[in-house]
Amino acid sequence: MMYRFKTLFELEINKTAASKEIGVSREYLTDVLNGKKDCSKILAYCITKYINPNAEIRDLFYEIRED
Repeated sequence: MMYRFKTLFELEINKTAASKEIGVSREYLTDVLNGKKDCSKILAYCITKYINPNAEIRDLFYEIRED
């Protein structure tokens, strides 16, 4: 199962700092946050907790079912 970021709101984070802390390239993180690429559940979790430690994955991501 993959996850797609909800692009329904403006997000202002330092993508360079976020990518270093999360452990992915800045380019990949930017693509995920812009809804251009889907990501794994663990990456969705890491991004969610980086943005808001109190949020749940479903608050920021859609589940994409692969058939």
